[in-house]
Amino acid sequence: MTQPPDGDGASIDVLMATYNGERFVAEQIESILRQSHPDWKLTVRDDCSTDGTCAVVRDYARRHPDRIVAQERGENSGSAEQNFFEMLLESTARYVMLCDQDDLWLDDKIALTVGRMAEMEHRFGADTAVLDAHRSHGDGCEPEGDGPIDDAGAAAGRA
Repeated sequence: MTQPPDGDGASIDVLMATYNGERFVAEQIESILRQSHPDWKLTVRDDCSTDGTCAVVRDYARRHPDRIVAQERGENSGSAEQNFFEMLLESTARYVMLCDQDDLWLDDKIALTVGRMAEMEHRFGADTAVLDAHRSHGDGCEPEGDGPIDDAGAAAGRA
């Protein structure tokens, strides 16, 4: 797997909120590690799991310190939404992608998403927020509607 380029950090932050996901989280992390696009960083924030989720995530972060950051909340946020919101506020990457602990990503998900977002930026301008749900309509990358913002976003572009 290629490493992110040197600099101030990856251009894509992949954010994962976890809670009692020990059964699933390793497979999702592995699917992210297999991404063909080289310029990403994964931040996993656990929301006070009572199973072994934190241990699994810490182990991956220890083995891939250039790629994975493990964070643990001191108290439960009450929702995955709040956990994601806090991570979004802390992100400084140009692009952000959200993933669930029980997802499995195809090896080209980041590459396809970034490519589609670049097309949308070219079409609508780089200052326009882009949300792309990757709904499958042929090539799997076409958002619904004609506008730059899709109603069920999996990725957010920042100018």
